[in-house]
Amino acid sequence: MVFHRPLLDTLLSRLNEEPMNIIYFYGPRQSGKSTLVMEADRRLGSRSQYIAVDSDVNLSPLTDSSYEETESILSYEQTPDEPSESQLQAVRSQRLRQMWQKMRKSVQNSGEKGVFFIDEIQKIKNFPELVKGLWDHDRRLGIPLHVVLLSSSPLLMQDGLSESLAGRFERLHCPHWSFTEMRDAFGYTLSMYIFFGGYPKFGQLLGPKFTPKITIDLHQRWISYIKESIVETTLEQDIKQLKRIANPDLFRDLFEHCLLSSSQIISHNTMYARLPSQDKKQVYLDYLDFYAQACLLTHIHKYYGQKHWYSKRSDPKFLTLDTGLLSAMKGMRYEQAQKDRVYWGQLVESAVGAHIYNSKSPDMKLFYWRAHKNGKKAEEIDFVLHDGSHAQLFAFEVKGSRVRRNARLAENLESFKQSFGFLPKLIGIGGDIELEDFFARPLSQWLKHE
Repeated sequence: MVFHRPLLDTLLSRLNEEPMNIIYFYGPRQSGKSTLVMEADRRLGSRSQYIAVDSDVNLSPLTDSSYEETESILSYEQTPDEPSESQLQAVRSQRLRQMWQKMRKSVQNSGEKGVFFIDEIQKIKNFPELVKGLWDHDRRLGIPLHVVLLSSSPLLMQDGLSESLAGRFERLHCPHWSFTEMRDAFGYTLSMYIFFGGYPKFGQLLGPKFTPKITIDLHQRWISYIKESIVETTLEQDIKQLKRIANPDLFRDLFEHCLLSSSQIISHNTMYARLPSQDKKQVYLDYLDFYAQACLLTHIHKYYGQKHWYSKRSDPKFLTLDTGLLSAMKGMRYEQAQKDRVYWGQLVESAVGAHIYNSKSPDMKLFYWRAHKNGKKAEEIDFVLHDGSHAQLFAFEVKGSRVRRNARLAENLESFKQSFGFLPKLIGIGGDIELEDFFARPLSQWLKHE
């Protein structure tokens, strides 16, 4: 039986509505965005068309050059030599215009809603202006054509979407795969998911005859895949196209340090010391934002109450958005990691935090909380989630073993109550709630609103 992510149904449901906005289908590299969209294209049949902008197998323009708008079509003369970047840009822009026009005619002739999937749209440098003109023209003509944009580089999409296409698009997030998806598709156990994370490519590599024994060769292939296809491609290929990154080596070094610190609170001063730049604070904060935009790593702030939310002066708690990144960068074998209680605890807490972050809705905010009192050990709550829709607060405390609310946790909660005058709803993971049960259910099921 072929496995399809539940997100496929969400996408198809959106495409059955009347087109109101461009859909930006986004997410981390290697999360299966193109595969899912191509399946949607297959199911929609003649109503849809999928194109990949970076597919230059045939560089000659389409033969049908008709186009109803006043802008001229860029010309291209094919040469026996390797085409220049400007030539590629001209052909890609021209082919996109022609395919869009073809979809327009198809929709007008059939009288049904159409769907145009455009993959790797960032490969066209002027894509925001180009898409804006074509989309607005459809609105003027009243053509019911859905447009879905995809990109393997979220970083390169941000400016174009926020500027030229502002007010014309809605986001549909394709996150890292969840435990239940990796279990149902590839037979992952919970410990496998905690260590290898939610990248489907490795599940495909294991195949249907998977055994718990991960050979040295297979482990090295997995590490190479994570580092080369995901980390290096993002930090080198994607980032180098952003002029704001003056020192890619520093950018990579800081990323690795933050990643290895996942689920830990690291002081700003410790991180500033790693930067040679004179403007250390701004460089540091900019880099953290880039990691988050690339869907690799994020940082959460200390909770200060609903009136103030957080302070950027508070020390960040780093959080990998997929534990496979942490495991690959650490380099420890699967069997060894399970025997290292400290490191495995870091992986478990990181997996819990990533699951909450990847599953929360946009109106939810994720924090941590910590307080120092009288020189004692810091009082801390691992994750604090505020649900904006219901104005309710949830505390997630991760346990390494089946221990109920012990004295230490009770002290932490009492300190939180003294600070804010109320208690958040406690969700004890690994204690009151089995770890596997937590990952096996949607986040919404744990947020019982009162």
